[in-house]
Amino acid sequence: MRRREQTARTGPGRLPSSQSQSQVPSAAREAAELLFDLLMEQKRVMQGVAKEFGLTLQQLAALRNLVPGEGIPMSALAEALSCDAANVTAVVDKLEARGLVKRSASADRRVRLLETTEPGADLRATMIARLREPTPWITVLSREDQRLLRDLLRKGLAGVGTQRESVVRSR
Repeated sequence: MRRREQTARTGPGRLPSSQSQSQVPSAAREAAELLFDLLMEQKRVMQGVAKEFGLTLQQLAALRNLVPGEGIPMSALAEALSCDAANVTAVVDKLEARGLVKRSASADRRVRLLETTEPGADLRATMIARLREPTPWITVLSREDQRLLRDLLRKGLAGVGTQRESVVRSR
């Protein structure tokens, strides 16, 4: 394998393959590797959007998970962000200091709910609109390839739902 091709397969953000150099990866493995690279690129896009709005990636994720008009417990936000309560408290403190979220009481006095403020809801809507803009790697594709990609992604997402249902049933 030429060095440039090898670097493309094992370069920054790529995990070295456990296969020998002479083996050709299966289409599924190749697709998984390419998807991983695209997800890492998407993370960079998200970091750029967060920076545009003066947020960290974790603050962006927190605000994205708060639905305007609906309060959620801090524990639910911690679970959504895959972090502990202490980390969520620090993230929420910073968002609250900017006037983007507020804590409110719930029916259970032990639980504090998080809600977006009006400025927080506005920023969230603008931020989500920016995150949903097609990225350069999508816009360089032909219209036909964009439709094909859309259809394949829909099929993949439908498979995720089916897989989740079977895991729940097997418990």
